[in-house]
Amino acid sequence: MDLIICDDGLQHYALQRDIEIVVIEAQRGLGNQLCLPAGPLREPPQRLSSVDMIITNGEPAFSEQSYLLQLTPCALRRVADGAPYLGTKQFDAAMAGIGNPQRFFDSLASLNCTAQQQISLSDHRELSREQYQELHSKRLIMTEKDAIKYRASAGAEWVYLPVDSLLSDTFYQRFFSLLQEKQHVSRT
Repeated sequence: MDLIICDDGLQHYALQRDIEIVVIEAQRGLGNQLCLPAGPLREPPQRLSSVDMIITNGEPAFSEQSYLLQLTPCALRRVADGAPYLGTKQFDAAMAGIGNPQRFFDSLASLNCTAQQQISLSDHRELSREQYQELHSKRLIMTEKDAIKYRASAGAEWVYLPVDSLLSDTFYQRFFSLLQEKQHVSRT
């Protein structure tokens, strides 16, 4: 069995899929419920009625039918080589290019990590050339997602915060049940 997981693929209708899972960031929910560029959504809210599962990233839960995703911060690591970082928790800057950068900054605060500057980038965006040059020799902390982009060009004191993701057993039971249903249908 081949399994391909696609991020941000719901709106790509030509992409064949067997199971559709939507992840909704709890703090922001559906925002103003409008699609890009007027709002944060890539699909209208009505699209949720046709998906197989909904995951709520954080609390509160999006609906009674959604599954809660819990992210647990792990030990800091160096961007360049992934080795454990044992240095200070005081940084010149913190950077996040994710859907809700404030959530990352709040996680840092809960871990007693401080940064003189917070840099919020749009989801999937990178530092500008000027920002990169300014920060290259400074202590910078970022998300694990952002660290992937900078592994080959990271400054010596660039660090990332990895997280462990936890979903409930009921999520996995439902997911594998759907997978078996889809496999059975495709064989008949």
